Amino acid sequence: MKKYFYLIMFLGLTQFFVQNTYAQKDSYKFNDEITKVIKVKLMEKLSVDENTADNYIKITKSFQSSLKNLSSKQRKIYKDIENNLNAPDIASKIEEITDIDIQIANLKKEYYTNLKAIFTPKQIAQSIILQRDLIKKVKSEVDKRKKKKRRD
Repeated sequence: MKKYFYLIMFLGLTQFFVQNTYAQKDSYKFNDEITKVIKVKLMEKLSVDENTADNYIKITKSFQSSLKNLSSKQRKIYKDIENNLNAPDIASKIEEITDIDIQIANLKKEYYTNLKAIFTPKQIAQSIILQRDLIKKVKSEVDKRKKKKRRD
């Protein structure tokens, strides 16, 4: 049960990480820098080769992209519900939200299964810790950039 809790926490933080990186003006450059840092840190902390680190990044980016799309759909439905509380199709919209929740849960389970194919449970735990630490650093860097832009 703890594994799933940590996985869910990891995935939530990963989603936050994705949203912050895409919100940047120079997101491609910033995203490439982050990818390089993640790759190096993975190789150092988890003692994996470059191929495995690349595979992890590929799996994670695919997961993040799918998660972002599902979350976007869900946010849109929530806004529709909020704007049209008296709509006759509100029950179907609530069911759509539930269906998307199930899709997200299945996506997370698939992601975890894919990670198990390349990492040991210990390495998965280490990657979760690494992601959390990197997210904190990225958030800090984003905040610094925002403050710097406000000063300019």
